[in-house]
Amino acid sequence: MRQTIRFFILSILMSSYNYNTYAQKTKPTLEEEKWIEKGYKNTKITNFNINVFYYGNEKFTYAMDLILVNLRGSGWDKQNIKKTISKVAEVYLQCGIKIGSAKYVEADAPYGLIDFSKKEFHHYALAFELPLSERPVIFFAKSNLEEKSAFANSNRLEDPPVSNTVFILSKVNSKEYKEKRPEDYSPTAHELAHLFCDCPHNDIKEPNILSKYYDVRDNSISKEQCATFKSKGLELGILRKL
Repeated sequence: MRQTIRFFILSILMSSYNYNTYAQKTKPTLEEEKWIEKGYKNTKITNFNINVFYYGNEKFTYAMDLILVNLRGSGWDKQNIKKTISKVAEVYLQCGIKIGSAKYVEADAPYGLIDFSKKEFHHYALAFELPLSERPVIFFAKSNLEEKSAFANSNRLEDPPVSNTVFILSKVNSKEYKEKRPEDYSPTAHELAHLFCDCPHNDIKEPNILSKYYDVRDNSISKEQCATFKSKGLELGILRKL
């Protein structure tokens, strides 16, 4: 009888301990609470180890600090986004620009906006609810009614807090999308280029990252483009000198 009672008490204590331990593990951090208060429910924040993107012998003069927002239910996952950002790191090696940090935020989208309309300014709603002012911010979303695959809100087009944000939609992972682009093409690097130069597509028919022609647009960046990215990116506060 005593053993039964003792076992019962121990069971209660262990249940209480396990519950408290679970609660401690799942309790939002102060940073996560700020996102939750702004409507990004169930936020979890981690940081990518950016060192795995590099060999350690590269020479960099500038860095970008990225905030990566995965809207839960968008069709994206952490590994897929990490692979995407690894390609961005590779592309910008050409310019001596590295990823200085990459904050990964996974959360429920405010107002359920994983499918949204740019014409209805839904992207404004997502940007206005951000609990931080740092940029660039890259949203990984599901789709939009305009059927775009990705778009950038550069400084010349939008005011803060919408400016210097990028939206990458799950369409870029589709077979149809990939068949129309070079095998290793990075739509994320392309959209960031719009922010760094604060400019639209160019009319150059030779391979470059910002050509308006799909058949020649690739990941290559000219020396002139690199210089523009650095000077303009620094001016806009979306790049920093090392």
